[in-house]
Amino acid sequence: MQRYFRDNQVKVDKSLDRMALAAFAYRRQRFKVTLQAFFGIDKSLLPPDKKGTSLFARSQSVSGLTFLLGYDVANTRNKRVFINAGLGSINYEYSLFRPSSQVVSFQNILQYTPPASVPSLKQTTGFWDVNVEVAQREKRPNTFQWVSRVGYRRSFQRTPWHSEAYQLVDAPQERLGQFYFQVGLYISRNYMARRKP
Repeated sequence: MQRYFRDNQVKVDKSLDRMALAAFAYRRQRFKVTLQAFFGIDKSLLPPDKKGTSLFARSQSVSGLTFLLGYDVANTRNKRVFINAGLGSINYEYSLFRPSSQVVSFQNILQYTPPASVPSLKQTTGFWDVNVEVAQREKRPNTFQWVSRVGYRRSFQRTPWHSEAYQLVDAPQERLGQFYFQVGLYISRNYMARRKP
């Protein structure tokens, strides 16, 4: 899709995606199960072209879900290091538009279709994910501490883009490949097994 944008002089933002993530995890001894949900933080890709001569691609949404299994490979006094692996799904959506100074009555807006306007370009794909996680070790029943991850996700196969507005033919196909870095805070509630008398 990025090649298609370049070939057709479509302006896009080349900055890194910024994501917000929420996760729930359960750890028993050295094994851990994690469920993550993430979504893109809205950003203004480019300011509108005052002359109305450029075509823009605007990111409408990015969202996904990941299920991970982890193993504690290093357990020190202050840190835990996990190797996590799992599966997930991610969804990207763009819209294409050309800024215009044309005046349109709101009552007639449904009858107006600007040229080179595509309200929906979407891609949903499944992927596998591997990451290394470093977390502060829990030292109290309830903790509030730092966690960081460095990982790589890769889709299983090339997936075509599609649109909710049109039935696309010969749409670009892409295979996801992403390195990512995450930093966050976690709240941990720890339960100690009762010892038999």
